[in-house]
Amino acid sequence: MSEVVATIRRIDTIYNFMDKVDVLWNEGVRLLRFNLGKTTDYDALTKDITAVKEKYSGMKVMIDIPYPGEKVRIRSNKSYDVHLGDCFFFCFNDNLCRGSLESVRLSCRIDLALNDAVLYNDGEGMFTVIEKKDDGYVVEAKGDFPMLDSKSLSMKSPSKTTFSLNDITSVPMDYLALSFVESQEVIKEVKMLFQDAKIIAKIETLKGVENSRQIIDAADGIMIARGDLGLNVPVKDLFGIEKELADLAKEKRKICFVATDIMQTMRNRFFPSRADINDFYNLMTLGVDGYVISLQLAVSDHVSNAFSYMKMIDERLQ
Repeated sequence: MSEVVATIRRIDTIYNFMDKVDVLWNEGVRLLRFNLGKTTDYDALTKDITAVKEKYSGMKVMIDIPYPGEKVRIRSNKSYDVHLGDCFFFCFNDNLCRGSLESVRLSCRIDLALNDAVLYNDGEGMFTVIEKKDDGYVVEAKGDFPMLDSKSLSMKSPSKTTFSLNDITSVPMDYLALSFVESQEVIKEVKMLFQDAKIIAKIETLKGVENSRQIIDAADGIMIARGDLGLNVPVKDLFGIEKELADLAKEKRKICFVATDIMQTMRNRFFPSRADINDFYNLMTLGVDGYVISLQLAVSDHVSNAFSYMKMIDERLQ
């Protein structure tokens, strides 16, 4: 079976980090992914990675950074039970979050216009912009859904990053994944700083797809990031684009990973959904090098079951 890339991070109040790494190692995982879109303590990250590599010398690490584009995240330290028609004020820092509306602080500035759609957590919910202010936007919910801290917001184009590459030059890594890559120039820049890591370009916008041949030429590999990609290209074209990108990577003899929603229902189920099974079967026919599973699945009590089903499907295709 192609490699499984397991997303993981330290959340001491929820699970024991090393215990979860042990489970993943025993299931055959040899590549861990750390998403820096949700992590800013780089010293702790370095210690965690060092501890993992000291215990398991064969474990490799992928660092996934919000660069050159950044996904906007909620930074309000609160949860909300959102209902159709509810209005919120999306603002950019604590000092600006004032007024009669419930204020929701965002991780970075965004550029929106009236009536723009803002999708919550890869489309689990949606808002539209009904008023634009100097310090933020008034938005209206278009349905009922829970809204949690640190979850993402997606819009027509990614926000320009506030991330500094210099902050992670001492972090040990085998792969460095770049977000929202739309040209080859940024890859050349990053390669100068991180010569010992394989550079993986995440393709998640229409412009990234259009420039995919040049991007693949410049990078060591790509990640087909289906979450944002699925929001930025016509739904009817998504699988065709996935296949086109996978075939192009194989033609160029470059690494190809696929991410988002792989066996995702098994984060809280004993059995995969029919959609999970069909999706994974189709992904295996693409012949990609690896599948990125989410944090929620990687640390769940059902991750071993998920791997069992993935292996069964793989054996069926042999």
